[in-house]
Amino acid sequence: MKKILHLTVFLAVVGALSAGVLSYVNELTAPIIEEQKLAAVKESLEVLYPGASFSELSTEQDETGLVTGAYLADGKGYIYQLQVVGYNSSTPIDFMMSIDLDGTVSGYAVLTQQETSGIGSRVADAEFVDKVVGSSVNDSIATLSGATISSTAVINGINAAKALYGLQAGVEVEAPSAPEVVEVVYTLSDDYSSNGAAVVSQDGTSFTVTANGFPGNDVNEFVIVVENGAIVSVTNTVFGDTAGIGEAAVSEDALSAYAGATLESEVDAVSGSTFTSKSVFAAMQAALKAASGEEASTDEGTEETETTEETVSVDGDSYTAEAQGFGGTVSVTVVLNGSDIVDVQVIGDSETAGIGTNAIEQLPAKIVEADSADVDAVSGATVTSTAILTAVKDALSQAGLTSAEGTSYTAEAQGFGGTVSVTVVLNGSDIVDVQVTGDSETAGIGTNAIEQLPAKIVEADSADVDVVSGATVTSTAILNAVKDALAAAQ
Repeated sequence: MKKILHLTVFLAVVGALSAGVLSYVNELTAPIIEEQKLAAVKESLEVLYPGASFSELSTEQDETGLVTGAYLADGKGYIYQLQVVGYNSSTPIDFMMSIDLDGTVSGYAVLTQQETSGIGSRVADAEFVDKVVGSSVNDSIATLSGATISSTAVINGINAAKALYGLQAGVEVEAPSAPEVVEVVYTLSDDYSSNGAAVVSQDGTSFTVTANGFPGNDVNEFVIVVENGAIVSVTNTVFGDTAGIGEAAVSEDALSAYAGATLESEVDAVSGSTFTSKSVFAAMQAALKAASGEEASTDEGTEETETTEETVSVDGDSYTAEAQGFGGTVSVTVVLNGSDIVDVQVIGDSETAGIGTNAIEQLPAKIVEADSADVDAVSGATVTSTAILTAVKDALSQAGLTSAEGTSYTAEAQGFGGTVSVTVVLNGSDIVDVQVTGDSETAGIGTNAIEQLPAKIVEADSADVDVVSGATVTSTAILNAVKDALAAAQ
């Protein structure tokens, strides 16, 4: 009995001591863990409040689940990380925004998005940024015409951040109303050529017309009756657009509203179904023109012409390298005739259509013309451009060439997302070229340092230059690697 009592007392003492030790260890490590978490996002935070001191805040009061991070910039304002789902349900939109202490939205930046290029992707463009930045926490923000789903999703996230700001700052924030929808007035005489409307058959006053709606979807088909230059009825016979979204624009109620419309009539798009609405307008325009004898697109008697793409073969030695683009790996093959760049071929199947593909199309000719990888990135396609130029420089290195004559020295340092590799080319003691590779650095933040610092270092002939604002970690890595490379040259 005494042994059991002693054992019980012993276990109780050990338990109490263990709890005390764990509590003490937690007390010691908690600030370290918090500091490490902050360091991981500090580069992004500094884009919104350069030079501020940051502390992490709780997001437990966010009832929407859209706020993924909250931070206080001491004496300046609040920063919120958000994740929302737009039109592309498989890939969310990640963005950050800042709210000053006076309730003004002072910053907004999209970190990642894979919305449809030129449509939902506009939530990252200036036209939407200007709607957000400068507004107050009590202002409503209008959606983007033609990108209602994507912009509404982002606005819902912004409203969630505003609500949390009110709770954390201790100020009253009005409950958000539904996002204001921008109404655009259309007429049936507008240019709908991008919808590719075509009259496929005619039976008296009845016309069967096909027209494209949302890019990439199947065509929509309509039967349209026209009498005396006006629409009598519109019936949707084949629906090729997105179920649950575009269907509102081809409902019986929506289509019946167009009875009596002529080519001069104003027509309203159905909110949230702009692309399908424009498909209807294009079809009605084609039917009205066909009924009046005007030239209209038709598939009857259309001659198909087979075209072939001529492949030009360039003689020379080929060198291939890869780099990480926005959507995936970008592969570049450089063809050299001696030391001259005579051809550049780029493959980047995962780059965003209309954005990254612009860089793939435009940069090769610029590089060949300059006979160098030291050319400007394509505006709006910075990440893909950087990947192409980095891969070209790697290919040239394989051939024993750099963009400048001299002796090369390479060093590495830890950046924000991973290893940053720097090659410094020296002509005597002069820095004549700096090449930086950092595939894991944050697009639009760390990549800014990769693009901007090399020229500054060459111009100063020194690594003692200022870091790029908002990209402190990547900048420091580049400068440290340059200093290591210079030290290796001594």
